[in-house]
Amino acid sequence: MFLISPTGAAPSFPAGYQNLGIQFYAYSTPDCGGVPFYVSFNAAIVSHFYTTNIKERDTMVGAGYVSQGIAAYVLSPLSGCGCDV
Repeated sequence: MFLISPTGAAPSFPAGYQNLGIQFYAYSTPDCGGVPFYVSFNAAIVSHFYTTNIKERDTMVGAGYVSQGIAAYVLSPLSGCGCDV
């Protein structure tokens, strides 16, 4: 599960989920070297697939998923981006 916190405050987690910390930072534009975060959906099995790898996305589309485009541009928390976005 991915939770968005526009204020930077830690969101609350539903029962049964565990906080694994920040996995990436998401932006609406590719500032600071962000890479596309692709989302695809397979209605037959009600499953979303997320990746930053276009080849993985294309493989899943070939396996029955429908590309839903770029959800955001992401940076690793270790990327060291110093810009103010």
